[in-house]
Amino acid sequence: QEEIKVFDRWIADNVSWVYHSRSGEEKSENRFFTNHDPDDSFEKLPEIRQILLDFTLATGIQVKNYERVYLNGQTYGLDGTWHNDIRTLHSNENLYTLLYMANSGNVSNAGNFEYIDPANPGYVETVEYTSGRFVLFPATWQHRGLATTLKNQIRMTLAFKACEVEFL
Repeated sequence: QEEIKVFDRWIADNVSWVYHSRSGEEKSENRFFTNHDPDDSFEKLPEIRQILLDFTLATGIQVKNYERVYLNGQTYGLDGTWHNDIRTLHSNENLYTLLYMANSGNVSNAGNFEYIDPANPGYVETVEYTSGRFVLFPATWQHRGLATTLKNQIRMTLAFKACEVEFL
């Protein structure tokens, strides 16, 4: 839990937020925050590399490459829209998304994560938002993040999109 608090403070001190993003290709009215990273230096930071190392040590799964990495910030009432994380027409079934739930403290109102497994398309699965939780899922799966239910809280997730992974 202490590592999460340190990362939470690091985000507050080092991340510049931009309010413009939307999940998916739809013209959704719901915008959310992402980190401003014009020179792609964010992914090279030691703190980001440490999170990937922690994931590998905890799971035995190594993220080898990814298309992009960024922070999402969602505020009250701004649920994400259903989308997948493959941007090309020729989807690669072997790519994954790794999501890290970055908030610390009381996260009982932080907003859960939902996905739809194509094997069971009529059912929405829910993953409870938990500090420090990793969620790895196929990048082709439809998913969305739900907003916090508190007006003075931001729900933060670190997303590694379109990852190649190796199961060690």
